[in-house]
This record gives sequence, structure tokens and C-alpha cells, in this order.
Amino acid sequence: PTATAFRVVSLAAFVLLVIAAYRFFNRRFDSPLAAATVTTLLLFNRHFVGHPLWAAFHANDLAALALFLIALDALYDARWRTFALAIALGQLARETSFILIPVGAALLVERKSWRTQARPFLMAVIPGIVVFATLRLVIEPKGGHGLFEKFFAVLSVKPLSLDAWLRTFITPFAPLTLIPIVFARASLAFFRSRLHLVVLFGAAVVASLFGWNTERLMAPAGIVVFLFVGHLVTESARDEIPRWRAT
Repeated sequence: PTATAFRVVSLAAFVLLVIAAYRFFNRRFDSPLAAATVTTLLLFNRHFVGHPLWAAFHANDLAALALFLIALDALYDARWRTFALAIALGQLARETSFILIPVGAALLVERKSWRTQARPFLMAVIPGIVVFATLRLVIEPKGGHGLFEKFFAVLSVKPLSLDAWLRTFITPFAPLTLIPIVFARASLAFFRSRLHLVVLFGAAVVASLFGWNTERLMAPAGIVVFLFVGHLVTESARDEIPRWRAT
């Protein structure tokens, strides 16, 4: 019964992720083709979706990623109630949603709307902080290090390990890892005008130091890669990016 319950929860989280991912990417690109392409790439990623779906006890990873996408979508549109709810619910699955605090601040500065939107943004973050603090006070970690103890334990090992660097920057995004390099000019233009995504990627790298399974923890950074790939698909359809041709 316990295993069955985990599978049911995992399947429900997967369905939520499918809906949240397609809605998020479709709203970003306004292109069903780009949204379907990028959503498919996400769903077939073995680290972000495949392993958590197969290992049903990792259903929280799927739920956390779905809620992360919902919160990020709400952040883009300044829907602060939805953002607050997604951030708070996300804390019940994983602390991933806290990555959106520096991302949100960077986005508001980037849009030059900090003066008008800072207050509702900061207010929307409070419920997530309350849930986070409550969980840490009420639930005592068993069978391992606490959150911050693990951070310092991982920090003492990962930066000195080549394997950890590969698991942070290469394997999580395969087979898309080299896309930003191959399309270097488009990549620079894309991220220069979207610096909050650079903050998102960097924050995800830092967050990956809170655990050992690096590829799974890089899921939020994967959203950055998928957004760029979707951008390429959209622009290519408009013939604005030169396409490779056989000669």
C-alpha cells in the first residue's frame, strides 16, 4: 500500500508538471510549437523528470519543479497572490522555490519596476519563509545532516571534484549542453537582455551545494537552458537565425 501511494502521488505530481510546463513555455514564447518542443525535452530529461518519476519516493522533486514553474510564471506577470501561494506550497516539497527571491529582485531591477513592485514582491515571499521556518522548527531531521550542516559538508568536497563540476554543468542538460556554445552569438544576445536568468542559473548552482545528487538539484537551471532552446525554435521559425544547410 505504501509503494502504491507513492506511485499515485508521483503520477499526480508528474501530471501537474506537464500542465505547468506547457502553460509556462507557451506563455513565454506564444508559440505552441516551441512550447511543445521544450516541454517534451524537459519531460524526457532523465535527471529532472525520468529518475524522480521512476523512483516514486522522489515525487517531491516533480512537485517542487511544477510549483517552481507556476511561481516563475506568476513572477513574470506580477500575479503576487499566485506567486506567494506557489512559493509557500513549494516549501512543502523542497526549498527550490527560494531561488526565485534573488531572481525576482533581479527581474524587478531589470524591468526598472523595483520602486513600484518591491513591496508586493517582498510581501509575497513572507508566506514561504514562514512555512520554511515552521517546518525547520517542528520537524527534526532524521538519518542525516540538517540543511545547513549538509551545505557545509558538500561545500568542502564539491568545488574540488572534477566529477562534481561535470555533474553541475554538463550532464544535467544533455543532450542540450552545447547548444548555448554552438549558438554563442544568439546566446550572448539572449542572456544580455535577460540577466535575471543568469541570476537564476547561478542561484541554482549555489542551491545544488545543499545536496549530493547534483543533477536533480540543477533542475531550476535547466529551465534557463530550455528557455533559450525555445527562443531558438521560435526565432528559427521566423528565419531570424541562420540554419545549418548541407552542401
